[in-house]
Amino acid sequence: MQAQLLVRQVEWFGEESATVTLDSGEATVEVFSHLGSYRQGDKVDNLLQILDGELVAAALADWPDDDAADELQNMGSYRYRGTGRVVDSERGLVAVQGFCIEFGQTYLTGRVEFTIDRLDLYPND
Repeated sequence: MQAQLLVRQVEWFGEESATVTLDSGEATVEVFSHLGSYRQGDKVDNLLQILDGELVAAALADWPDDDAADELQNMGSYRYRGTGRVVDSERGLVAVQGFCIEFGQTYLTGRVEFTIDRLDLYPND
């Protein structure tokens, strides 16, 4: 998983909010951003947050990682569902298709299924 993501597109609505399209090199996602100052071509840290979401153990958790592919499906309006793997239980970091998404502390390890009500990119410094 790479340390930074590429900003492909920024669509502003209102004065302070935008839809930002990010590219991990494996996939793209559209995220909500408030008070950011992003522009096309920028690089941002590979750490996305969620407004609300859920992690559950994957039904195929006992299968080898080689047999299960990460999945990230856009459900519209910054909503996603999919499968990935927990890379840090204490912070609830999940890796999926080149993205690192922070869910918050979890007891889960290995493969997980998730839903995300809103995927966010916190403002850059």
